[in-house]
Amino acid sequence: MVEGAARDISFRLEEQARHVRLFNDEYRHMIAQLSRYPNDENTRQIINTRLKERFPNIDSFTITNAAGLPVLDDFDGNIGDVCQRDIINFSTEVKRLHESNTAQNVIFIHPQADRYHYDIMAAVRDGLPHPARSIFLVSFKPDPIRDILKSREIPGHKLMLTKLHDNALIEISAEGTRDLMARSGRLTRDELLSIKTSENIPGTDWVMVDLQDPSYEQNYINRLWKEAAGIILIVAVTNILIFLIFSARIKYGEIRESKSENKTYPWIKHET
Repeated sequence: MVEGAARDISFRLEEQARHVRLFNDEYRHMIAQLSRYPNDENTRQIINTRLKERFPNIDSFTITNAAGLPVLDDFDGNIGDVCQRDIINFSTEVKRLHESNTAQNVIFIHPQADRYHYDIMAAVRDGLPHPARSIFLVSFKPDPIRDILKSREIPGHKLMLTKLHDNALIEISAEGTRDLMARSGRLTRDELLSIKTSENIPGTDWVMVDLQDPSYEQNYINRLWKEAAGIILIVAVTNILIFLIFSARIKYGEIRESKSENKTYPWIKHET
């Protein structure tokens, strides 16, 4: 279960990152144009429309400089402190590889108020040297990740993505991101100790864990006993009813037989 869910999520993220890089390459001239002229609203709207057609779970997009500062007007506050550090790390990776289209950022949840998301980045191919490269950043809603967890769960088990470098912090569960869960966003010490199966998700700061419900097995056994007791009671009542019916029929038969004898041999007197 854990391995299968981890594989599904890893494949989805890899494909998503690949398509973001392809989009960045396909629309490199428009993205470079917007990077140089951030007030070009027409180009911005075209890119936004194309992104929504390509990625149904997109949240937003922006362009930043290598320091993580937005090139476009950031009216929605898309670039928080966590995003900015992530962009700087990605820019460092771009410089290290000397090939922008192979660099990948580490994926994790950015806890922006009311808009928890994860980012996928690509270096803008604007012809500038690597240190000056702008970053094309696409933010995604984690709903499809949640749906994978939900579809892979079996009764008595809860699949969760926790932070690899803070294993008590829940990133996503079958309910959604931690801000949407009915429980605490952190695992308790007992829950951490109860985890027997886990799987790292490549290219992310996530680890998939299987959190077992300790009460599920006992509740399941109790339900079985209740069902068995109900079946036994039904069988017992049925047998008693059958016994009473047959007893009544036998008694009724004896009475009819006695009356029949009296009619056939009226001279025979039965002594009391």
